[in-house]
Amino acid sequence: MKLSDTLRLPARKLVPAVAVLLLAIASAPVNLHYFAFSERPAKQVPDSVEALTAGYATAAITDNYNTAFIARDIGIDLYGTLSWALFREGRPGVLEGVDGWLFSKEEFQTDARSRERMEKALDFVGAAKQRIEAAGSRLLVVVVPTKADVYPEKLGRYRLPQEPATRHAALMAGLAARGIEVVDPAPQMRREKSQADSFLHTDTHWTPFGANLTAQAIARQVASLDLGPATTFVREDKPPVLHEGDLLRYIRVLPFARGSVPAPDKVTPFEALRHNGGEDLFGEAVVPVALVGTSYSANALFSFEAALKIALSHDVLNVAKEGQGPFVPLRDYLSSDAFAATPPALVIWEIPERYVDDAYDPSVFALPAAPATAS
Repeated sequence: MKLSDTLRLPARKLVPAVAVLLLAIASAPVNLHYFAFSERPAKQVPDSVEALTAGYATAAITDNYNTAFIARDIGIDLYGTLSWALFREGRPGVLEGVDGWLFSKEEFQTDARSRERMEKALDFVGAAKQRIEAAGSRLLVVVVPTKADVYPEKLGRYRLPQEPATRHAALMAGLAARGIEVVDPAPQMRREKSQADSFLHTDTHWTPFGANLTAQAIARQVASLDLGPATTFVREDKPPVLHEGDLLRYIRVLPFARGSVPAPDKVTPFEALRHNGGEDLFGEAVVPVALVGTSYSANALFSFEAALKIALSHDVLNVAKEGQGPFVPLRDYLSSDAFAATPPALVIWEIPERYVDDAYDPSVFALPAAPATAS
């Protein structure tokens, strides 16, 4: 592949740009040393009380600090541009597939303790099931498959190693052995590829389409569960937005090379509105469904909560949290006054498959004791 093809720039513009880039990279260590390590004449910082109170000292310190970090960022972007142009490699954490698809390296990682970590996670799910059922609720676990598992044809030069490739089957078997009721949207996501993408190209998360497929699968599985009087929700699409996926953060290039990086995803989120056009002033006495999980559920951009309301025809209490994995939000919810006072009929727990191989502090798996029953 030609470098001009890689960067998608005309050759007449690319040649001088690459020449400047290579020269800049060659001199980067000198430049960084010059800017970041005070070998140049820095702005003099006044040492009088008057200068400090007037703000001159703070301004001088800030200028020196910012100059050093600007030089560092430029050096990072220079290196990132060359790495992306020559090898199609970003910073550690991202892998480039084909057709503009990016994948998280986390989905490919494994080691000798992977199975042990999965067993600990599975044991926690089993303990949570007992705690939830003791409160009179039903637990339904939703296993979010990995993007690489659903779209292996988009991996390009990469292939899943043996352990991650078989992790989904091992996880499903472990849940079944513990009597956990599961919804696995992976097969339907594979079947519906011709309709729309279930995962974002530049992000680790699912699309509203993938979230909606999952919500419909949940509704079919719990169709016989009595959740009380139904409420009709209607879908309202929101304006499309350009979403710079979390995987794009691992690709840092200079402005002239940004055209070589996959474009942000175009996402059309949706909301669930009550059929009567307004809020029920009285509401349901007890929200019959609780949704626990990660950013797949917490982030409204992916529309999973809205999809569940429409599919189930019931309101949903969303206690999912971003940035804490799937286990902390469940532990915190079971420790809450809301669960103790009014346990829902159904607890939907969204667990991304890739999180079961993470190392966790033991306190994450410390569940509250079930309340004693009145004699």
